[in-house]
Amino acid sequence: MDIPVSFWLLPGAAPMQVFAQRIDDLARRYDAPRFLPHVTVHVDRVVPHADLAGILEEAAACVGPFAMHAGPTDHSPLRFKSLFVTLSGGDIVGLAAALAASVARWRPEPAGSGEPTAPYRLEPHLSLLYQELPAAERAMLAARYGHEGESVYFDRIAALTPGPGARDFARVEEWVVSPSRLLIGHNPSAEASR
Repeated sequence: MDIPVSFWLLPGAAPMQVFAQRIDDLARRYDAPRFLPHVTVHVDRVVPHADLAGILEEAAACVGPFAMHAGPTDHSPLRFKSLFVTLSGGDIVGLAAALAASVARWRPEPAGSGEPTAPYRLEPHLSLLYQELPAAERAMLAARYGHEGESVYFDRIAALTPGPGARDFARVEEWVVSPSRLLIGHNPSAEASR
């Protein structure tokens, strides 16, 4: 048996407050679930006794805090990407690699001749709303809630698992988010900008 786990990059205090307020406002308006502002960096499956705290600590030691550049706010018909801010830059690729390396030893043994799980495809974005909406409504929201050109600072990571007994992330209100870990690794690009 195994469980899914999602690893999140979390904004610093100021952007966390801005995005949390926006997510709460949209959730209230559309009767949608509330969730912590985050960028999904890596998704995998692990054995139930996996040391998620250890995985986070190892990865956090590899990368320091960094900023990402906000691109257009976009939308899609997918529930978990109904409205989102696109992001680029920073050391998210390095963080994704560190997380994948740390989680590797906690993956379950492949069962029989089954197909291996496809690796997570990193597409950095910060979701603002989890809700199925008509395309015209989503487009209006994307135009209204733009962040393009902003610099968004990130300084922590956390792990997310489904609620007790759940085998997937369908029930947002039952998600279990681990205590976060500060990114403490060496970050040459951040030091160069001082």
